[in-house]
Amino acid sequence: MTKLEHQRWVIVGALSIALFLSMGTAFDAFGIFLVPLQQHFGWSRAQSSLLFTAMALLYAASMPVAGWLLDHFDARFVIGAGAVFCGSGMVCASLSNYYPSMMAAYALVGIGIGLDAYVPVVVVITNWFNERRGLALGVALSGEFVGLMVMAPVLTRTISSFTWRAGYMVIATLMFFVLLPLAVVIVRTGPRATQERAHANSSADSHAGMEIRDALRSRSFWMLAIAQICWGCSLTGLFIHLAAYMTGVGYSSEATGLAMSIFAGLGILGQPLAGGITDRLGAQLSLVVTFSLMAAGSLSLIWANSLGFLSVYVGTGLIANSPVLLTGILVADCLGLKRYGSLEGLLGSAAQFGAAFGPELSGLILDATASYTLAFLLLAILQAVGALAAFVCIPAEYTHSSAPPALAKQRGQSL
Repeated sequence: MTKLEHQRWVIVGALSIALFLSMGTAFDAFGIFLVPLQQHFGWSRAQSSLLFTAMALLYAASMPVAGWLLDHFDARFVIGAGAVFCGSGMVCASLSNYYPSMMAAYALVGIGIGLDAYVPVVVVITNWFNERRGLALGVALSGEFVGLMVMAPVLTRTISSFTWRAGYMVIATLMFFVLLPLAVVIVRTGPRATQERAHANSSADSHAGMEIRDALRSRSFWMLAIAQICWGCSLTGLFIHLAAYMTGVGYSSEATGLAMSIFAGLGILGQPLAGGITDRLGAQLSLVVTFSLMAAGSLSLIWANSLGFLSVYVGTGLIANSPVLLTGILVADCLGLKRYGSLEGLLGSAAQFGAAFGPELSGLILDATASYTLAFLLLAILQAVGALAAFVCIPAEYTHSSAPPALAKQRGQSL
């Protein structure tokens, strides 16, 4: 292994740890604090859940900002800033005694995650890897699932042994003393970021691809945006309600917890597996197949009182988070790398806005129909729409946009 290859995989490991802490710990572990906050402050379930919505929306809103920053500054500064925001938010949460201050704390956490999670991870790996890009992304993205599996019991034990305030301080400590130095010392946007900025080819303008205004007029951008919204909405709309649904159809709390753990555990294996398959099949076909399989899994939940059908859905944990990986590669394939950070940020934001409202959509349908059947059917349809949107993307569309129209060529030749 050459020195450059070794550096690439060290950076992949650092980014995996970044997702371990930002997504697997700070974001996904929100539910661990839900009941302790209700018991301490007497807040309603709706009030407590609104903290997650605020965090998710600020996360979504900050992703385009992260993309723009990555087009202008090195990734170590962007991820480092995210660690500071997230850590500061956790410190504020640990000291909070009122609802408005807790809401402000979660807003800081949301901004921080937007800066140090998916957008910089996908951008950095795309810049470092031409071959085996899918595998590298898969290894990095699996960090989120490892984080959830490792930190959920750690935080639960911390809260039960001490207080929920101590749980927040554990996360803050990890942000300041693990993620921040890790980002600053190891992470770089790409191989050229380790060289002097005086080299002309270090600029984003040296890459082929669309400017943002051109991408916003392209078919591929809007199809990918639709696919991202469908994925985010369907993923959270299903998984957040899984425990309540399983309990309602007769499963024990132990079986429910086991199903959710297996779902997360499969994600650890699924991300590198999806990356390796993508390196062979291509991102577009892989994304179409992924959405189709997820739609089948969503439909199977309608009959989840049968263990076999439930197992089909739980098995989709292997691919549940793969659209992050696949879309990141497909953005580069269709729109190019010239403004890759900004475009990835915009599309990631679309996914998170969908994710923020997915649970609410399922809840509204449940309240209106007293059943999850229509909700699961609708979410399966959204996944099918995502498959169709991915199918009609145009590979290398950025090369078409850069070519002058035939009529213009003819006029130029006649002058």
